Amino acid sequence: MKTYISILLIFLFGLNTCYSQTRYKDDIFSDVRIRTLVYADTLKLDFYDVKKDREELKPLVIIVHGGGFVAGQRNGGDEKGLGRALAKKGYAVASIDYRLSQRKQSFGCDYRTSQKMRTYLETAADLNKSIWYLTNYYKSFNVDPNNVILVGSSAGAEMVLNAVIMKNHYLFKTIYYSDAKIKGIISFSGATLNNDYLTKENAVPMLFFHGKLDPKVPYALAAHHNCNERSDGYVLLDGPKIITQRLKELNESYSLYVDLEGGHNWAEWGYAYKDIITTFLYENVLHGVKIQNIETITPPPSKR
Repeated sequence: MKTYISILLIFLFGLNTCYSQTRYKDDIFSDVRIRTLVYADTLKLDFYDVKKDREELKPLVIIVHGGGFVAGQRNGGDEKGLGRALAKKGYAVASIDYRLSQRKQSFGCDYRTSQKMRTYLETAADLNKSIWYLTNYYKSFNVDPNNVILVGSSAGAEMVLNAVIMKNHYLFKTIYYSDAKIKGIISFSGATLNNDYLTKENAVPMLFFHGKLDPKVPYALAAHHNCNERSDGYVLLDGPKIITQRLKELNESYSLYVDLEGGHNWAEWGYAYKDIITTFLYENVLHGVKIQNIETITPPPSKR
């Protein structure tokens, strides 16, 4: 009898522990699988999920790597780390490739503004192709077309911000957009071309990590790569300080973590703050808790 009771107590304790875990907040899985798929032409994505997860219509997180539009990869260590971490919590995650038509070239001040705009448009189009692919076949991927979250670092952060904020710009109107609903954005060292296009209709909760002294992608309003206004590649960008001011006016949620002495390293360092990312996704994106927060942050322990 004592043995039976002990076994029963162990079972009940295990059952209680299982149910005490909250989906999208805690780790509820361990066996994440990664499938590599072609979503358009020769462009690939890595799809992270759990085979035995029976949940239908899961939030979809799309990760877009950095690399200055000339380098980078979908399956780098940071992308893999975040993809696995979110999949363990029950999200469906895709990390995508996009066109690097200027590979091994400069995207700096010697790269003509017109060519930069072409690159911005091409890559935003690729992002939207991946969104269409994953949400058009949503039953195959068990993703919710009305619950898509975009995550980007550096060039990838510019991509996700432009794809949402610049949607109504006359050039970006040439891109095909699916009917999927973007519900949130996470930016590691990102900026947008023109914050004036951020309206009540396209504003969503946004989380930013940025170095105030970033010489490549501005924290406030400045030229891309600090280019001189007479240079061939002069382009003004609105950084997170400007974007969050607009989000405040629109009464939309935002959270900005700024390193007062930091530079462009936050394109990588932001990935390390998975607890902040998880809380933002769970509370502010999925459950609509309002937040308007700006606070300072320091590099992750391994970088101090």
